[in-house]
Amino acid sequence: MKRLAFFLALTLASSPLAARAPQGQRDAFGYRVEDSLGSYCSYQWVAVSGPALAFAAPYALPGDPPATDDGGALLALALPFSFYGTSHSAIVVSPNGYLAFASALEVEDGRDFSNDPVGSVPSYQMASGSPRFATPARLLAYHDDLELAVGGRVVASFFPTCPRVSESLGLEPCTVVSWEGMRRVGANESFSFQVLLYHHSGQMAIQYQSVDATGGSSATVGIQDPWALVGLGYHFNNPNGLAPNLGVCFFSPRFPPGGPAADLALTAELGSPPPESGAFDVPLHVGNFGPSPAADTAVTVTLPSGVSYAGDSCGGDFADGHWQVGVLEERGGVTCTVSLVNNGGGTVLFSASSAAADPDSSNNAVLLEVPLADDGDGVTRDVEDSYPGGDGRPPFGKGDGNGDGIRDANQPHVATLPLASGKGYVTVEVTEGCGQLLHVATLTEAGLAVPDGDYDFPHGLVRFTLPCPNGTVKLLFHTSGSIEKTYRAAGLPVGKPWLTLPGAVVIRERGIFGVVLPLAENAPGDSDGQVGVQHLGGPAHQVSAGRR
Repeated sequence: MKRLAFFLALTLASSPLAARAPQGQRDAFGYRVEDSLGSYCSYQWVAVSGPALAFAAPYALPGDPPATDDGGALLALALPFSFYGTSHSAIVVSPNGYLAFASALEVEDGRDFSNDPVGSVPSYQMASGSPRFATPARLLAYHDDLELAVGGRVVASFFPTCPRVSESLGLEPCTVVSWEGMRRVGANESFSFQVLLYHHSGQMAIQYQSVDATGGSSATVGIQDPWALVGLGYHFNNPNGLAPNLGVCFFSPRFPPGGPAADLALTAELGSPPPESGAFDVPLHVGNFGPSPAADTAVTVTLPSGVSYAGDSCGGDFADGHWQVGVLEERGGVTCTVSLVNNGGGTVLFSASSAAADPDSSNNAVLLEVPLADDGDGVTRDVEDSYPGGDGRPPFGKGDGNGDGIRDANQPHVATLPLASGKGYVTVEVTEGCGQLLHVATLTEAGLAVPDGDYDFPHGLVRFTLPCPNGTVKLLFHTSGSIEKTYRAAGLPVGKPWLTLPGAVVIRERGIFGVVLPLAENAPGDSDGQVGVQHLGGPAHQVSAGRR
């Protein structure tokens, strides 16, 4: 041998890798390896033209191999390239089948002919004892004791749009370094391979147009950081482990194969609940937990008719419902405040999106319930909230006259209000056929132009409108004792002025007495002939003949 090699074998493992790394393997930094035998890396040889790189070995002593065997060529990059978190504007190309991320031959001379496993500090020494310079920060494409065969060359070129699209971002610029017509020292056959560095995504692709007769039995393929503490090996001294038309790809953690992947999270931290009316502010924060930057990030607001936009600190973007955030870097976030006005309440929806895939979109939206100023049943919020609760089994909550756990003031089909008789409260609830109550009120018989001459109403009367052709209504009387078993209702103007409502059923629900009323327009229980049901009635008991 023309050299003396000292193998320190400072590896990450106790023994060399015996085979290719499995698809999808990652290192501690987050780099991921795939090959063209799987789904995430392709083989597409890129033709490179231009002058061959000129190798130099400025510190070689007499007797050392020529620079075309053991030397380096400093290559300035047209665009920066990020490698293990550091941006580089130049690399050193070695005829021994590797790239070193260094800016001068005094940092990396390219003469390392000793293909240690990934995770090794460079250990070569020249037989002459000449000075050597080496950095562990390398991409090992076919690291072996190589030299240029007759007619061989190493050539590099920058492509503003790479002929081989990246699996990370698609169309992007790349630098291609192509070793063409190489051979192992002492062998005769020549072979060719190349490396593509993608400048936007940081992806690295190695392509093997041909390989030596042993299929890489003395070659190392992989990447490692500047301290040889973190690395990802694909192949080490495995006979027939490399093959023609094979592609091997290393992916930056920021840009996985298949395109950028982000994890947006949207939050709205209000110091107190929205008011029942008037202006309030919503502080919004959208963050990206990565791993990729999220391009075209936007936050959209959908307002109900009862809430209006008043302004924002986001540049006024929400005036048209969209806050254009732009690119949101991984582990980054932005905050702004949206000013809204509660004119009637409803549900406000904020949602975040971006051009990046988001495998977990469950945290991309915020629903904000703004109190309804009036749910349309004709009973004010203050009146409905005045029901104290406490009756029923288990006891109903304050402002929750039907005991469903929701404030009646937020339900247009439920209303609770005091009885005009002063004997407690009544809850009116549509249980079937209609979703809205209108004009709910209580009154006494004394205020009627045409009272019921045969019956008296000890608890007073209930009046409401159903804007539907039919519906079932339940009345719950929050009062002491029971209620009358007869239910009387005002009749149609062309019919009897008062009638005992057929089908009305007295109930006792969770300890509270009530009545279930089946109603339909132009039927008993409807007090006029207009569209919908206008109802007036109440529990009653018969009075003595001749009283009125």
